[in-house]
Amino acid sequence: MREKYGESSPAFQSKVRGLFPDQADDSLISLGWVQAALGRTAVPLPGAVRSLGVDVARFGSDFTCFYVVEGSRILHAEARNGQDLMWTAGRTIALARQFQVRPENVAVDDTGLGGGVTDRLREQKFNIRPENFGARAIESRVYADRRSELWWLLRDWIRDDAALADAPPRARDTLREDLGAPSYIQLSDGRLTLEAKAEMKRRLGRSPDDGDALALAISHRERRPEPRIVLL
Repeated sequence: MREKYGESSPAFQSKVRGLFPDQADDSLISLGWVQAALGRTAVPLPGAVRSLGVDVARFGSDFTCFYVVEGSRILHAEARNGQDLMWTAGRTIALARQFQVRPENVAVDDTGLGGGVTDRLREQKFNIRPENFGARAIESRVYADRRSELWWLLRDWIRDDAALADAPPRARDTLREDLGAPSYIQLSDGRLTLEAKAEMKRRLGRSPDDGDALALAISHRERRPEPRIVLL
């Protein structure tokens, strides 16, 4: 960890020394929140909604990631590299059937390459919910784009609900880095925007594919609105 990040890095301070700093002014998700979520054990609730998020890659260094979430816990997580889009579509259907996730609770990255996966799923009459990260946010007066909005949903889930003590080991290790990575900016019009993915990739040394897949997996949740003053 010292060689990879340096002793002054948040990753070294939290994972090696056990010190969890307060959230920086421009940090979206504090390391303390992430560590608290990783320490909480989920209590299964009858009737909890199951959902599946798929962040799509193809060839190259990025990973296609699948996350199945039930309530506050991660039931399944996997990452695959070098698979084609038809394989990704088939794997999405197989996981949804295995974990009994309703198609309307399956969210697939529809940005760029992901469009090929969502097209194939529609052709198979598997009517999932496509999510375009660059699209207009639902709360467009608050967020600059859909990806920013989805990560804010993820922020609330990590802070308030997530219980990840029993999550798969690889997911725990990767999410510890992915979730603590992004910063945000408040634009001149007052809207919030997440740090560009290219900047996150430069700092992490890889794409935050697991974080994006988890954000997609909880995208069916409705954000509790925070009060705000509107000047007329």
